[in-house]
Amino acid sequence: MLSEKLLNNTKWRITHEYKSKLDPDIFTFNSNGSISIENKKYMIGTWAVSGDALIIKYNNYVECRGKLVNREIIGEAKNIKGTIWEINLKSLSPLTFDEVPKTSALNLGGSKWHLELSTVLLPDKIVDERHIVFNNGGTATLMKKNGGQIAGIVKWVLEGDKVIININTFAKYVGKIKEDSFEGELTNIKGKKLLFKGVRKKEVFQTNNVNVKRSVFTAEKYFDSSKFHFLDYYQKYWLDGERNPAFDNHSSNILNLKKGESGAIIYFYNRLNPLISTDELVICYVPSSDPENQMSGVRKLCSMIAKIKNRIDGTHCIVRHKKIDKLASGGNRSIQIQLDSLKIENLELIKGMNILLLDDVTTTNNSLKACKQLLVSAGANDVYCFALGQTS
Repeated sequence: MLSEKLLNNTKWRITHEYKSKLDPDIFTFNSNGSISIENKKYMIGTWAVSGDALIIKYNNYVECRGKLVNREIIGEAKNIKGTIWEINLKSLSPLTFDEVPKTSALNLGGSKWHLELSTVLLPDKIVDERHIVFNNGGTATLMKKNGGQIAGIVKWVLEGDKVIININTFAKYVGKIKEDSFEGELTNIKGKKLLFKGVRKKEVFQTNNVNVKRSVFTAEKYFDSSKFHFLDYYQKYWLDGERNPAFDNHSSNILNLKKGESGAIIYFYNRLNPLISTDELVICYVPSSDPENQMSGVRKLCSMIAKIKNRIDGTHCIVRHKKIDKLASGGNRSIQIQLDSLKIENLELIKGMNILLLDDVTTTNNSLKACKQLLVSAGANDVYCFALGQTS
């Protein structure tokens, strides 16, 4: 989390994405709220943290605002003439972040565990075994040693540092998780207690011959990889020659993302990142219809999302080698047209992996379908298709 404590007396390099090339500045955020600028001694600057934003002002000429994204600060600068450009700050000093709790709904949901049960009197003697999958949304799948699913409604919740699992009103597991171990007590309706010890597992368990598969998402409504999911509806700005009254902030950010504006990239990062699993996965995107447009806004967004641990940047895996007409201009965007204009590169990143495939706006899903088909043919384990906007 961005804070004055984090930034005090740290040194940063700030780069400017301006229409004319500007040299990077080297800032030191002094603890008194001033800024020392190594390469521009004549400039006077101040800094402050407001909420989750860093505000920098110098020479009463430029104001910068940015947010912390994966140990970098990304935002915009604006001068007194109203000119706006993108900025990026990278730390040149070691940073000390507040420790994030190891156990959270975000990193527990979707995980699989093997539990060994023992009596209180003989804790080293294993009397039974269980497998449990913590589904996102607060439910769980509990299985016997042989893989048979245990009947009943199983729910889990976090209370402080404890994980509580309820099986109807028949039994309750209460334990604590430390990294990849899970220990506690099982109490049934008669008051009988057993001890349990568990370890996190990576393999997929079987429940009545059905795979319990880990999604690339944390939100249960996106778990089905056979469907095409979207974040929200996209409303066109113009409708029948007049401004569309339904045009909203989400739709505005999609248009700004298409322009590559950093504010829109951060907006979608903040909305998407909590929905995406921390498991190993590859982030890909649907390339622009024009092969010359190599750094689209959605590609920048994917690269930012991929910076999180265990995620792999696959934005260079699907390549558009032939220009096609835009659908908005009346172009033919059939699946075959898409397939004929796309190819897969860097196959070693795709084979056997779960893929999150992103698109900015979808109407027919044909672009997503074509890219998914190519990824599956290249050996992807599973492909989850997701658009930021679905045309209404």
